[in-house]
Amino acid sequence: MNCFANRLLHVAVASVLVAGSSVSRAQSLAPVRAPSPSTAGWISLGALLVPTAVSVATGGKELGAAVGFSMLFAPMVGYAYGGIAGRGLAPLGRRLLVLGATAGTAIALCAGDSCNLFDNGGNAGAAAAVGIAGIGIFTVMTVRDVAQVPAAVRENNAKRVAISPAWIPSSRAVGLTMKVGF
Repeated sequence: MNCFANRLLHVAVASVLVAGSSVSRAQSLAPVRAPSPSTAGWISLGALLVPTAVSVATGGKELGAAVGFSMLFAPMVGYAYGGIAGRGLAPLGRRLLVLGATAGTAIALCAGDSCNLFDNGGNAGAAAAVGIAGIGIFTVMTVRDVAQVPAAVRENNAKRVAISPAWIPSSRAVGLTMKVGF
């Protein structure tokens, strides 16, 4: 087999492999659907509530861990569905900061003390108040972040590039129109 025929065979085999593994031309021209903002919101809400419900339904084992992890990561699930997974990192960092500050303050209040709630001489009451306030702030931040997911996905969808076919009557030609949002 000569060199030209050998190369032609390689090109033919490669094109068959590539064509077999990719989408057809008609499918590649189909418009890409933007993620639904309401679906992103429902996914975030489900990621918040389902682990807690499952934990309660199975006897409440590891309820604290289920609630904590779902409250930490629920908004990120909706952002990931919406194609903006990075957008959930800043709120996650803020929630972790609140938890860390709450735990650090409660530990500092109890340093060198027994921290017994029933002991009148310690800082246990102050540590408990800090803990309750921190958990309350954390909960409000989580609910707010879950509620903001649909608006963030809607905003991201508006920034997408849209290309569509167009008929240009003045030149009697077919062309493409492109819409870019910023």
